[in-house]
Amino acid sequence: MTNTAAVKADQYLPRILRAGKAPAYLGMSRAAFAEMVRPYVQEIRIGKQGVGFDRYELDQWADNYIKTKSVEK
Repeated sequence: MTNTAAVKADQYLPRILRAGKAPAYLGMSRAAFAEMVRPYVQEIRIGKQGVGFDRYELDQWADNYIKTKSVEK
C-alpha cells in the first residue's frame, strides 16, 4: 500500500468508533469485546447516551494483543 492509499483509507474511518461498531473493527463479537477490550480502553461519551472508542487506542490494544499472543515459528 502506498502512502497515498493509506491516507485515502484513513479519510473514511472515523477517529471515534461508536460502541456498536468497535467490536467489528477489531474482528470480534460484542461479548469478546466486552470481556477482552472494553476494560482496557477509555470510553468516550457522545451526546447524552452514546459511547465511543478512540480508533487509535483500539489499534494500540490490537498491536499489544498480537504481540503477546503471537506464536513464534
